[in-house]
Amino acid sequence: MSKKILIVEDDTFIQELTGKKLEKAGYTVIMVQNGQDAIKAAEEEDLDLVICDLVIPHVDGFEVITKLRGLEKSKNLPIVVFSNLADGDALGKATAAGATKFLIKANFSLSDVVNEVENLIGKA
Repeated sequence: MSKKILIVEDDTFIQELTGKKLEKAGYTVIMVQNGQDAIKAAEEEDLDLVICDLVIPHVDGFEVITKLRGLEKSKNLPIVVFSNLADGDALGKATAAGATKFLIKANFSLSDVVNEVENLIGKA
C-alpha cells in the first residue's frame, strides 16, 4: 500500500504540479484547498505526511498545524510547510505550532520536495 500524503494548497496550479510529481514518485495524494478541509481529511484518512501552505482560506496553515498536533492520529505526523511566507516570524510560528520542516516555495523545486518527503517517510 502506498504512502498517503495530504497537500493543503489554495493555488490550484501549484497543488496539481506538486500532486502529480508525488504521484509519479509512487505516493497516494489527497488535495484540499483550505484549512477546514485539511483538518477534516486528517481526521478521516490515515496519512503518512502533510504538505501545507500557510496562507490558505478559512483556517490558516498555522492553525491547521496546531489542530493536527492536537489530534491523536496526527500528533506525530510529519508536517512540511511549503510556503512563500518566509520571514523569521513565520518560520518561528510554524515551528512552534509543530511543523517538522519548512520549505520556501521559491527556493525548492518539486524534485526537492519529493526528496524531502522521501527523507521524512521513505520512498513510496
